[in-house]
Amino acid sequence: MDIMVIFRQPEDPYMLGRIAMPDYDSAACFVMQHLPASAQSSAIIEDQTGRRSWQPQIRMHYELLTARRFRRSGN
Repeated sequence: MDIMVIFRQPEDPYMLGRIAMPDYDSAACFVMQHLPASAQSSAIIEDQTGRRSWQPQIRMHYELLTARRFRRSGN
């Protein structure tokens, strides 16, 4: 399923950026790891059905992903 990340461009906050991602996990990681805080706060993840997630849901999903990876690594 294609997922779209929509965010404000850091260099021009009046312009929107759009990046397609293969899944929700990849999209959440992209938002939290590669966007500056100003762009994170306005980021939206949208799936093919039109369902959207905003920053609080994205952050919670990312934190769950990192906790799972930490547990799997044996720590």
